[in-house]
Amino acid sequence: MRYVKSTLLLVAIVVAVSTGLKAQIKNVSAIGAAIPEETALSWIQNFKTKFPDAIASHTVDKGPLQIMLSMQGTAGIYLYNGLSAGGKVTLILKAADDNGDIINAVGDLADQQMADNFHAKFSDRAQAQLVGKEIIQALLSREGTVSMTFIHAIDDKGQERLVYVGINDKGQWTGDTGDSSLPCPPYCPKRITVSSSNK
Repeated sequence: MRYVKSTLLLVAIVVAVSTGLKAQIKNVSAIGAAIPEETALSWIQNFKTKFPDAIASHTVDKGPLQIMLSMQGTAGIYLYNGLSAGGKVTLILKAADDNGDIINAVGDLADQQMADNFHAKFSDRAQAQLVGKEIIQALLSREGTVSMTFIHAIDDKGQERLVYVGINDKGQWTGDTGDSSLPCPPYCPKRITVSSSNK
């Protein structure tokens, strides 16, 4: 991926590894956060340094994201780390309503298994986060944006995060805006709940 220097902000989702019961979620559509591009690049490098062999990013086309956001009642999207039976790390996207619960149950059983597989193998890694509809729509509305890339990162305090940004057809970042975000756990939906090693 080519990173384009600019004064635009990059959105980062805080993904903290924690345990506990599902926390109360409010105003899901407004969830999201913004960081300067230079900070994002530094955090991305931190992740690569700590996990040199891990998959660093995942790209999702604009169309599927728009379809998910257009579903009735969608207020945000959960992004889960998953691990397939074949050992491939992937990103699982699930539409969430305003209460932070998953809207469409299609594929939940398989997705739950992949989420559990990831947690079992990478118990020290963050499992998921919830991002609001407004910030994703803002990113996708940027001129020339054809997809969105989600990039694993670690901030300067050692906390795992997920930086995400719109991408044009040349692989360049197109910029973004945002608000604060919520990690899972403890902000997890009812259907997919990452198993806790402390239970």
